[in-house]
Amino acid sequence: MHPLLTHSRTRALFLMALVGLLLLAPSLVGIKYVVAKMLPFDNKSEFQAMVNAP
Repeated sequence: MHPLLTHSRTRALFLMALVGLLLLAPSLVGIKYVVAKMLPFDNKSEFQAMVNAP
């Protein structure tokens, strides 16, 4: 925390990296690296989360 508070260059690099990562996250859906489904297939009052892990 101390370098971010005292050095303006470190603070600017950290901010640029943070903004870059925030822009990268939604772009993964756009390039179809992550599959996202927004609506359920039928009108149910429940939802199911599936995780495929190795």
